[in-house]
Amino acid sequence: MVRIRTYTEIIDGTFLSAFFGFCLGCIGIEQVFVSRGVLWVAALCAAALFLLSVYIYKQHFILVLLGSFMLAVPFGAIRMEHARPNAGVLDASTGTRVSLAGVVSNDPVKKESGLSFTLALDTVSVAATARDRYADIRYGDEVRVQGSLEKPENFMTDQGAEFDYVGYLYKDSILFKIPKADVVVLSRNNGNPILAALIRFNHAIIASFRRLLSVKEASLLGGLVLGAKGDIDPEFRNALVATGTIHVIALSGTNVTIVATVLRKALAAIPRLNPLWGNALGGIAIVLFVTMTGLQSSAIRSGIMAVIGLFARSTGRTSVAFRTLVLAAAIMILWDPKYLVYDVSFQLSFLATLGLIFITPILARFFQRVPEKIVWFIPIREMLSATLGAQLAVTPFILYKMGTFSLIALPANIVVLPVIPLSMALGALAGFLGMLSPILAYPFAYGAHLILQYLLWIITTLARTPFASLQIDTFSLWMCIGMYGFGIGLWFLVIVRARLPTKDLLA
Repeated sequence: MVRIRTYTEIIDGTFLSAFFGFCLGCIGIEQVFVSRGVLWVAALCAAALFLLSVYIYKQHFILVLLGSFMLAVPFGAIRMEHARPNAGVLDASTGTRVSLAGVVSNDPVKKESGLSFTLALDTVSVAATARDRYADIRYGDEVRVQGSLEKPENFMTDQGAEFDYVGYLYKDSILFKIPKADVVVLSRNNGNPILAALIRFNHAIIASFRRLLSVKEASLLGGLVLGAKGDIDPEFRNALVATGTIHVIALSGTNVTIVATVLRKALAAIPRLNPLWGNALGGIAIVLFVTMTGLQSSAIRSGIMAVIGLFARSTGRTSVAFRTLVLAAAIMILWDPKYLVYDVSFQLSFLATLGLIFITPILARFFQRVPEKIVWFIPIREMLSATLGAQLAVTPFILYKMGTFSLIALPANIVVLPVIPLSMALGALAGFLGMLSPILAYPFAYGAHLILQYLLWIITTLARTPFASLQIDTFSLWMCIGMYGFGIGLWFLVIVRARLPTKDLLA
């Protein structure tokens, strides 16, 4: 029997077991809403992760781990039960014309069908679409919406896969929709004033992009910098999906890391600024950035990890990537357990980060013969390892959820990712300066224009490659679980055969 070595290992193991038990409780209580047999699948996953935590920390403190695991299961079920939206009397009004008064709880988005926004009521939210896509409706407006109340239904995407539209809305507590609604604004400024100010600032930056760049370039830059996807051309969005580069317009760890790095260096350059205060200001700025860009789940996860990293640095400690990831996921799931079951963006972000933590270091060892850098500044070995690690981690889940397998995702990411940080930096500078003077912004806007033209061309060209992506319609949940089981077994085999230190992989 291996001796328990440190209190840190005991705490880590107990926390991991409780986390997996809580997740199992959240998923188990939702089994009737998700699919038949999902509780057994969740039990298998939780058991595998439980054994993985025991292996990682080299402990036989089984009773404590098992006790914390079992104790957390009912708490997860209770938390999920309390997170469910309550349809109330609206259920009986489905299919009829209704008149509802509520507050606009998000930043409205212009679509071809009209102006889309979320109407927050007392116990539930409604996805409404105003007939006039140019209507003056803003976040925080109290409005009266009239139209036919309907329940959302899943639909087929352009790639031929069924999109879980019901689950996509359910994660935001939306159970109904009112298409082609007549909307009357009753009053203004009923929302959070800080969030309203951040949304106005977001709009000002996007307007600056549009003044300086073409429509396609401005929409792509808005996605890269701010995660704004509403203006992106549907054809180009399909090209992003086909090439496996759709993640570049979704706020993720890359965006938040760039913001955190810039802030840290800028604050460190201020003379006589206490590092603790500098990290605190950096943390506040990260929170404001994530809030301004719409509180997307992948950005929230990255923001929490970045703030934890700043806090650890300010106290002279090191933040362990896996521990930080699980802590970020635990915070998000405790706040709203619907992230775990219904938010595909959260699930993909979590899986991709796991791939970066566990798979990328192993691949980096196998790619020792690959040049570390090419063209003096492109870290080709690191990019190849990181891209492939993340792709391997998310591919089974993407096949199950979307049925799309990109055959050119790896080369596409290799030729796209090196210029993303530079395009974001130049574009952000052009956007900020453009709000003051277009003349000051022109040099940065021109540099961003060249890179954005390259991105538009390379992604569109690769998407037209014959057999760029395959559509797989028969990939079941059990096949997804089987692929992950095979991958975990292969991972164990590799690290045991190569005698790789597991804890070093987590650092």
